[in-house]
Amino acid sequence: MNNKELFDILQKIFLVDGVMHKRYVHTVGVIEMALTLNKVHNLGIDENKIMIACGLHDMSKLMPKENMLEILNDNYPDEFDELLEFPQIWHGYVARIVAEEKYNIKDKDILNAIKYHTTGRIEMSNLEKIVFLSDYIEKNTRISDAMVETRKIAYNNLDKAVVKSLEDTIEYLTKENKKIYQKTLETYQYYLNKGKCDV
Repeated sequence: MNNKELFDILQKIFLVDGVMHKRYVHTVGVIEMALTLNKVHNLGIDENKIMIACGLHDMSKLMPKENMLEILNDNYPDEFDELLEFPQIWHGYVARIVAEEKYNIKDKDILNAIKYHTTGRIEMSNLEKIVFLSDYIEKNTRISDAMVETRKIAYNNLDKAVVKSLEDTIEYLTKENKKIYQKTLETYQYYLNKGKCDV
């Protein structure tokens, strides 16, 4: 998939009633931020991989709930009951399936980056990390003080930024009395401990 094909897909997905949805602006911001982090940290990740992973990460966000549930049930039978409790993460899991089945994306690193962009996971690849972080700190729509602070951290240390972004998420969900997905907690603890070991 080249850049033109990717943006053609995105414009079709996010064009709603003749108006480009704000999710498109967010997606462009995620692409730009991930490309920046790749350069800042000299990661050497193929830019086309970054653009595909970032470009498709939210493509299922506007999908009807019924369609998402069908895809989840068909593809994640062992996790389905647990996933029912966390609708805020469905779109990543669904997008991973759509990316592979509809757009023929076979690269496991790209597929994992799409699937886990909301929750993170232990032992993320560099691509997974920059997609995960860019979703939280892109400049087009992420303007809160916490996001700006995390962005500054991300320019210096990706793992520390992962910890900070998860801290913010856990704190927000706790204040809202919302249940926290187990993988989010596992990811936070893993990178918190990793940071302590790296000192």
